[in-house]
Amino acid sequence: MAEEEKDRVKEEKERQQEILDKLDKDTTDAETLDPEKAKKSESDK
Repeated sequence: MAEEEKDRVKEEKERQQEILDKLDKDTTDAETLDPEKAKKSESDK
């Protein structure tokens, strides 16, 4: 039972990471298309 739980948690984390990576990529694409926005978001960090 514990092993199944670990696998499930691991899969959930991987899925969340994929979503984050995709969001990150989308943001990067948007910044590439709009350099002004990229500059602004860089200064926000």
